[in-house]
Amino acid sequence: TPAGPIETRMPGLLQRLGLKTVLILLIKLCLSAAFFYWIWTALPDGTNWMELDLVQPVLLAVCIVAVLLQVALLAFRWLITTRHIASGIDDLPALRFLRFFHLTWLSLAISQVLPALVGGDGFRIAGLRYDGVPLGTSTKSVIIDRIFGLAGLVVLIIPGAAMSGFFAFLPF
Repeated sequence: TPAGPIETRMPGLLQRLGLKTVLILLIKLCLSAAFFYWIWTALPDGTNWMELDLVQPVLLAVCIVAVLLQVALLAFRWLITTRHIASGIDDLPALRFLRFFHLTWLSLAISQVLPALVGGDGFRIAGLRYDGVPLGTSTKSVIIDRIFGLAGLVVLIIPGAAMSGFFAFLPF
């Protein structure tokens, strides 16, 4: 066997990532598989698994692409907001889309797990702070991004409610 650390003998992607990163990824993958197996075996026998056969792979792929696009658009909106707020700050680290995409994705997951609604927002603030963005700027960017999201919902909900007849009881 060749001499030297194992990192120098690993080909391609494994060499770039490093052994520690690959091991952590494998541990996470095993834990996820164990969790899904536990769920699978914990469900009652009467569960109709045949319903899973009704899912069309093309529709599933379209849904996955739609979710990825939604998260990408959320991250892009937040990135633009943060860049605008931080435009006058000197010595600001580079604000990159992939970092915002990563933080947005993780904050959505945290918001699903924690009982509080603002857990993901706190994570986004902490993530920007970790990257060197001042606390005030990080907080402002998340709050303003939330306001933009609310405004977007209002823009979509009002016409939708009007088309559904929700406002039919109003005298005007």
